[in-house]
Amino acid sequence: MSDYRFLNRSAIVVTPKAPFWDWVKKSDDIDEAMLTEVKKESNIYLIPGYESEDDIALAIERHLVQNYADIFISELEAWYTDPETFPEITYERFNEWFIVSSHSMIFDTVNKPLKRE
Repeated sequence: MSDYRFLNRSAIVVTPKAPFWDWVKKSDDIDEAMLTEVKKESNIYLIPGYESEDDIALAIERHLVQNYADIFISELEAWYTDPETFPEITYERFNEWFIVSSHSMIFDTVNKPLKRE
């Protein structure tokens, strides 16, 4: 039996689509090789655990509808911190710019406390 502890969280993986990368390239002269390398990873956001919900996907969708703007801004700020360069932040645009996948079973494989920064 493993010692992996189950976390009381779910997670969403936010993967930028072409419109996001078009914005990045328009906002700055970025090296294409660097952009190709960066596209290999996506950001992961921990969200509440929804294991007790009858419809986990619906619960995650509700959470996303309530929190998409902060996630969208976090993704934008990873590249530029000037809000003047940001597009209009809407849920429709969020869905046009990102693919979101969810995971409801999160296990901690490290035997150390989680650290917040």
